[in-house]
Amino acid sequence: LASTAWAFATLGIPDPQLFEAIRQESEERIDTFTAKNLADTAWAFATHGVQAPQLFGAIARASEQNIGSFTAQGLANTAWAFAVVGTTDRCELVKAISARAAEMGLPALSNEQRRQLHQFFLSVELEACLPTELPIGLRDACSQAMADDEPARSSKLHEDVSSKLTRMGIAHVNELCVPGLGYYVNIAILPEAGTSGADADGAALARRAATAKYAGIVIEVDGPSRY
Repeated sequence: LASTAWAFATLGIPDPQLFEAIRQESEERIDTFTAKNLADTAWAFATHGVQAPQLFGAIARASEQNIGSFTAQGLANTAWAFAVVGTTDRCELVKAISARAAEMGLPALSNEQRRQLHQFFLSVELEACLPTELPIGLRDACSQAMADDEPARSSKLHEDVSSKLTRMGIAHVNELCVPGLGYYVNIAILPEAGTSGADADGAALARRAATAKYAGIVIEVDGPSRY
């Protein structure tokens, strides 16, 4: 079941009927799933954007009980999946993932896995309003891995919008890494922005955006398709 879901998600093949059948069977047999089965199933359903709250509830309970068996990849994939489907309000799961990540430590986590964990913990803090109970050094390293990731290449539409803003005399920064979050936004306009365009002094604007308390306007041109 888990391998089939993983394969279809990896290949990007949508099959609602198949995933519904896998959901039903997985909920019935969740107690027989290994840590890898749990991680693969969660990742596959999240990757395909399949809403299955009962299944994710079952995966959460089983993961809490078997957290010690999760590898770094399995832990990161599971955490990421729960962030994607918006189910990060389970205190015990948050505690279990935090404890397992702390037990593994930084050397065991790749940059990609750190980015996945950052997305999970950010969702926990901002959406579920729960404490992460993660060592500060590890939390900061996960956040830094996200910030260090190269932003997506600006699309033609994005470049056109930026050009329009410049002609209107609106100072802005393209592909800004939001301080403290690690996410890149397409266009950021600072609240105290003057009349110069982005090309006039883009580096200075970026420095100002990165150091100031951010309270400006963000324009997301391409939307969630960038992620």
